[in-house]
Amino acid sequence: MGTESGITEPIANLMHSKIMEGGITMKKTFIKEIAPYIELHRDEKTGIAWIENGSTGNGHSAHPNIDASGSVAGMKKLGYWNKEDITVRCKGYIYNISKCAITDEYDKIAMDYCQCGGKHNR
Repeated sequence: MGTESGITEPIANLMHSKIMEGGITMKKTFIKEIAPYIELHRDEKTGIAWIENGSTGNGHSAHPNIDASGSVAGMKKLGYWNKEDITVRCKGYIYNISKCAITDEYDKIAMDYCQCGGKHNR
């Protein structure tokens, strides 16, 4: 059964308990090369997929994120994220897996490979 955010309850509970235990250790897995210097990766523990664009230095994912030094409470207080949104730490960022933010083709590819259990439709 899903939650209002579209995340299945067992996944949400697992992620919440892992976050409460002090985070999740990342194991980055190379999935495939999209183009020269553009690689698709996924974290084995969280299921978060992202694209590293080595030609521009940009990263792409299906979920909005902030730097790990940022404030989830601040994002929620300012209304950018909902109070009940679920966040996951991965690769130096905090991802809001309750939301999906697709703005270009690379975000869409990352969404297609993401296995985090979060929301994956616009």
